[in-house]
Amino acid sequence: MTADSIAPSPRAATAYGWGQLVNYVTPDGSLAYCIDVQADWPSGATGGGTLVGGIRATAGTRDVGGTDLAMLNAGLSQFGQTTDNDTAAAVAAFVYAFTSQNHPGYDGAIHYISLKADGHGAAVTAAFNNIWAWVGDNWAAAAGSNTATTAITMTDSTTGYIDVTVDPAVAAGTLTLTGAHETSTGATSVVVGNGSRIDITGDPVDGVADYDIRADGSWTTPGGYASEAWMYETPGQQRLARGSENRSPIPFTSEASTTASTIFQPIVTSEMQQSLVPVGGTIVDHATCDLSPDGTSTTWRRNREGEGVEVIWDVAIYAKLPGEDSLPEVPEGRTALGTATASCDEVGDVMEASFPPPRRGRRPDHRGLVARPRQAVRHDQVRPAGILARRVRAARRDDGRPPCHDEGCAVGD
Repeated sequence: MTADSIAPSPRAATAYGWGQLVNYVTPDGSLAYCIDVQADWPSGATGGGTLVGGIRATAGTRDVGGTDLAMLNAGLSQFGQTTDNDTAAAVAAFVYAFTSQNHPGYDGAIHYISLKADGHGAAVTAAFNNIWAWVGDNWAAAAGSNTATTAITMTDSTTGYIDVTVDPAVAAGTLTLTGAHETSTGATSVVVGNGSRIDITGDPVDGVADYDIRADGSWTTPGGYASEAWMYETPGQQRLARGSENRSPIPFTSEASTTASTIFQPIVTSEMQQSLVPVGGTIVDHATCDLSPDGTSTTWRRNREGEGVEVIWDVAIYAKLPGEDSLPEVPEGRTALGTATASCDEVGDVMEASFPPPRRGRRPDHRGLVARPRQAVRHDQVRPAGILARRVRAARRDDGRPPCHDEGCAVGD
């Protein structure tokens, strides 16, 4: 039967279900179910709900407590406030399975459905089987070790991700990040679960070479349902019960950390702009900034404002003598013909260095340039040790002009 209205009243009123498998509207507006099948329906003045830790036996009703009451509470809490007739009738049968003195258990409930569902037995039985299975899986605390693993992986100095594994898998948690934020949202507090992968961006403080990233987790595993229920009594008539929805969540924590490096290795590819320089002319060199493929970082260091760290290079020009095509090092004791400075703050930046003409009487057959990183400056970036220098031999090109592929390599026309 169904009710035209489910408004609270001083007495319980039937609401949803079929036949004699129904729920009732209590004076506080909640939906409750009969636990005394041999008593009259609660047509009198129904009292307010009382939270009880056990159901005492009466005619046709057995004592219910402990595990049975916890399971009854689980089914009533999860499904009891339904407005679906099939589900309401199934919950009424579920209550019968735990409270009946004569026919308790699954088989007794199925038999009761066949007698009381008013022709809706198949649909009610299907709903009952769903409730029975759910309670069997969920009435107790989730099984597991109550542990979480959060693995931080950095793919370069500021880019990385966190992989999350939790046992039991139903646990829910929040990661609090220090030294990094979630890449897509900028958040430092992220809701996660088993199997989550969080993309992160590091937040190094300006002026440091290494920085720490932490991920501290706060987790909760659903606990078991309490052995209790809300009881409504109508003098001399059926008692009604509904779930308390009370569980005992199990908290636990996790932590993970890593140290990330912001050290990067800039290089320059240099090419003189003239094959021949007339006596008294100015020598001009263009150099393109890049990152060494042998470096530990694949990104140019940026400060907290997103600006690239400026690298200032000391550039010198040296004479090459006949037969010195592809010098790996500047010969010891050779005097620079000229010096200059240049700077860049991004991959692809092109620097230009100009040298005044050598003094008359010093006309080398070949000229070469050497570029060395001097310092990294941008706001409070004061760690020149964060820039690594390496010197390699530059390969000669087919046109006879050896490009510079590293800081500190000699080039010339």
